[in-house]
Amino acid sequence: MKILCSITFHGYGHLSQMAPVIYGLGRRRDDIEWTLQCAAPRALLQKWFAMPFDHVPIALDDGVAMHNAMQVDVAATYRRFAEQHAARDEQLAQARALLQQVQPDLVITDISHLLSRAAADLGIPCIHLCSLNWADTFFTYCRDFPDAELIYRQLCDDYSQAQCFYALTPGMPMTNIANVKAVGPVCRVGERVDLARHFQRPADTRFVFVCLGGMDYPIAFERWPQSEGCVYINGGAPADIGVINVADTGLDHLDILASCDVVITKPGYGMFTEAACSGRPVLFLPRGDWPEEPWLVAWQRQHGFCQPISNAQLQQGDFAGSLQQALCSQPLQLASPTGVATIVEGILASGRQGRG
Repeated sequence: MKILCSITFHGYGHLSQMAPVIYGLGRRRDDIEWTLQCAAPRALLQKWFAMPFDHVPIALDDGVAMHNAMQVDVAATYRRFAEQHAARDEQLAQARALLQQVQPDLVITDISHLLSRAAADLGIPCIHLCSLNWADTFFTYCRDFPDAELIYRQLCDDYSQAQCFYALTPGMPMTNIANVKAVGPVCRVGERVDLARHFQRPADTRFVFVCLGGMDYPIAFERWPQSEGCVYINGGAPADIGVINVADTGLDHLDILASCDVVITKPGYGMFTEAACSGRPVLFLPRGDWPEEPWLVAWQRQHGFCQPISNAQLQQGDFAGSLQQALCSQPLQLASPTGVATIVEGILASGRQGRG
């Protein structure tokens, strides 16, 4: 069985959604030949995917443009989608050429609308999985720009060519796309590690994991108050003062998240679901206009402590009260990544039906 897996390289969120599904499929089927189409470097993909794979290092969808990890560049986002719409025939031809070269039995994407259209043109089954789609994300920011409605409708129609769009929980509504199926959370869950023993600290030391996702966001750690009883582990760009950088820990990101006392992050699918499935309280820096944010935050609060802090608080380290509340909190209801098994079984069942 040959599968072409298309992954948007927009931070690490799409990789974090696809990785457990690919792992689950690999456990059920040892005869899959994998081709990964993703603009990420092969060395990075090898950290996420252990199986052998062919790599096509191109992007078939760019997602929204960002000023930084927190802020969308709306004007650049509109230009990006408008240019893609204008070059649609050429880009679809590129997508079809890729499919004709690879000759997959199935396409799985997170979340290229062009590939579902190209796959439909060639009669190849295609499945989407994601907590968002670029159609609704684009329209949230760019609805008042020229031809935005036309672009939006085309994006929705492209997505609707797929056999199924697995809408991950938590995620944004997808009311204008056909064949949407809501499923549970999809994420990996780390193993608990005794961080105090690992770092040779007193047993009552508290560990705070600070990670705003796969895009750099400057944090003035040098301004943060230091305490022997509280250790900050930095999951972002390396910092020199006041924190331990993940790269220097000898531990996996997931295991640190599962083992820390509090997570400081932004509203993003991977970090929120991993925290909820590990029972970790969350302090988050609001993104404000990010279309997934209300759904992510509401879901997170069903499972445990989840409270916003401002950028001023983050930069000054002025969140002692919120941190203390988080440290004293208890998980409400541990989440479980049930969506993985649902998607894997759905893909395998469709394959069995396809063989007739």
